[in-house]
Amino acid sequence: MYMCIDLKSFYASVECVIRHLNPFNTPLVVCDIKRSKGAITLAVTPYLKKCGIPSRTRAYTLPRDIPIIYALPRMKKYIEYSSIVYSCYLHFFSRDDIYMYSIDEGFMNITPYLNYYKITPLELAKRIKKYVFEKTGLTVTVGIGDNMFQAKVALDVLSKHSKEEIGLVTSLNFKDVIGTVTPLNKIWCIGDRIMYRLNKMGVFCLNDILEVPKEKIYKEFGIIGLEIIDHANGLDSTQISEAKNINDSKKKSISEGQILFKDYHKDNARYVMSEMINELSLKLNKGNYKTNNISLFIGYSDSTYFAKQFKLYSYTSSYTTLLINFNKIYESVPDGFIRHIGVCAQSLRYEDRQLSLFFEKEEKENHILTSVNNIRKRYGKNSCIKGISLMEDANQIERNKMIGGHNAEY
Repeated sequence: MYMCIDLKSFYASVECVIRHLNPFNTPLVVCDIKRSKGAITLAVTPYLKKCGIPSRTRAYTLPRDIPIIYALPRMKKYIEYSSIVYSCYLHFFSRDDIYMYSIDEGFMNITPYLNYYKITPLELAKRIKKYVFEKTGLTVTVGIGDNMFQAKVALDVLSKHSKEEIGLVTSLNFKDVIGTVTPLNKIWCIGDRIMYRLNKMGVFCLNDILEVPKEKIYKEFGIIGLEIIDHANGLDSTQISEAKNINDSKKKSISEGQILFKDYHKDNARYVMSEMINELSLKLNKGNYKTNNISLFIGYSDSTYFAKQFKLYSYTSSYTTLLINFNKIYESVPDGFIRHIGVCAQSLRYEDRQLSLFFEKEEKENHILTSVNNIRKRYGKNSCIKGISLMEDANQIERNKMIGGHNAEY
């Protein structure tokens, strides 16, 4: 059996613990409100969620009739708490049986421990909840299932309706408990686009998938269709060791994205895009990747967007080559107030460093990128920047002081 454990409203709960407040009756929001009224909230307390306020929303949409406490994000502190929670998990399990899916969520293979502790899965979940709370003051929710997929959907779908915040599903009751859940995007690995395509096929829940011929699902979704069929049957053969040892050489894409804290005109936003392309090329170089397929996303303040892919003539990780081709896409970007930019390198190919006489100029640039990565690793990201980052509307220097686009500490 498997467990999936999530730290409830993690960032907001950490801020409450530090302030000696109860997150279940405190209206606290993690958000850098000083930057802009359009700032995105990073997290809200369970109390505010019960008031109908989602975790991620614009600051100006928050209700004014609630005395909200605004907490400046401090990602280093959240990473510190996440490490403490991980040590709590190690109190119960070997690190070989733990897979941290994100900073606030992890999977555990609990099968060998049930006999060792002579305990039921529910009792083990309660012990873990109690231990984490005693050590950190944080509340966890738990999903339990016969495999990793079942544990995750038990967490997402069932735990929130349980008084003890523990959801349990097995292969015996999966189709009755999870198979009828709607809408489909409540189910892990089914996003809005896949749900839309399934809905067009007359599929609105997992059990409906079982009524559709497998060949039709496979024709519509390809290899992903096989996973959809397995999940509809409550099946998942993934092991913790497999999840932990994903081969990075099979990485499909690398991207850079950010939500801007003010409206940018098209000419000004080009500086930000250029900085992001530089970061993209450094990431490609660091991982020994090259790309021949790029895409640009532009989101506007009126919620409209522009998105376009572009196929390159050859594989590259060169900043110069990427910048030239992204600029070709950018020429067709409509005017408007820009608030979101995303650049992505797809169709990646992993390559060992080999000098090519035919691409000597690009190889020289790769050596420069490698040197920049080494300097930044030793002295920090702002130890080596491009001149464009000194322009008025550029923001990479400030972003380099952050973690995940958020304030690191204060």
